[in-house]
Amino acid sequence: GKGVTTDKTHHLFHVIVSDVGGELQANYTVISDTNNIIEFQNIYAAKSVSHTIRGHKTLLGRTLLNDEFTFILSEADASGNIIAGGMSREVKNFADGSFVFPEIEFTKAGAYYYVVSEKEGNSGYGIIYDKTAYLVSVTVTDDGEGQLKASSSIRVLGGNASSEIRMWVCGSH
Repeated sequence: GKGVTTDKTHHLFHVIVSDVGGELQANYTVISDTNNIIEFQNIYAAKSVSHTIRGHKTLLGRTLLNDEFTFILSEADASGNIIAGGMSREVKNFADGSFVFPEIEFTKAGAYYYVVSEKEGNSGYGIIYDKTAYLVSVTVTDDGEGQLKASSSIRVLGGNASSEIRMWVCGSH
C-alpha cells in the first residue's frame, strides 16, 4: 500500500545443522541466488494526478455567444515564455462565459507552467480582443503516501484588459 510494490521474491536456502562439541551450529547457502546474498527490492511510485485549468470570459457591450471566443493553453517556462513544440490546447467559451481546458495528467513531482491567452479573431465585428496573458504555475508534490498532489497559482503577464477574462484552476483529482 501507499505507493509501495513489495518484492515477491522467494529465496530457497540449504541449511546444514551440525553438532560441534555438543553445540549446534547452523550454516546456510542461498540456493536461489548467487554470491550467497539475500536481496529484496521494493518499488515506490506515486499515482498520477489530474488538474484542470478553467477561466471565464466577460464581453462588455452585448450578449456573449456560445463558442464565440477561443482560448489557448501553451506549455511555458517559469518566466512565461512559451516552449516551442510544447503542449498546446485550444478551447472555446460556453454561453455563460466559462471555458475549460482538458485535464492535464501529471506523473511526476515538479513545477509546470502554462500561458493562457485569448486567440485574436476577426475584429471587423466591433470586437476588441483581450491581449491579457496569464501564467498558470502548477506545483506537483508527492505526499509520500503513494499519491501526487497538484496546486496552482495564476499571475497576469500583461495585456490590454479591454474585456475581462478571469482565470482559476480546479483542484487535483
